[in-house]
Amino acid sequence: MIDRAEAGRRFWCENNMDRFDRILVLPDDNIRLHDAILLIYEEKLKKQKAAGVDTDVAVLAFVPVHASTMYEIIKVTRDEVNNIISLYSMYEFTGKLIIGSFCCPKGRKLENLLNNKIASEYVLIHDVILGGINGADVSC
Repeated sequence: MIDRAEAGRRFWCENNMDRFDRILVLPDDNIRLHDAILLIYEEKLKKQKAAGVDTDVAVLAFVPVHASTMYEIIKVTRDEVNNIISLYSMYEFTGKLIIGSFCCPKGRKLENLLNNKIASEYVLIHDVILGGINGADVSC
């Protein structure tokens, strides 16, 4: 774990990831889920732009994702994604990182909420995974 975390730190520093205001990491190979996350992500980014908040955003993915003018896509390997998540799991070294997954990092159990129909996929993505952007929808 220490070696993976060190490799994640090295990747972060060598690629100057701190230059971004926000970094969305897509660690799974579920392209349908990535598309759903990116669609909601773009909605939230558009609301920020409309409110006059301009952010520099990156998406790290090892599978193809659709291009957008809203963010920069950085193609990475599965190992590089896992290394960054290993580092983040050891300590939250940045507030800029968003992990776009229902089950990653280890211990995240959002799939249970979805499978037991406690929450919809949209709610889990909008309010949990991306909840820090423009706030979560907490209305009843």
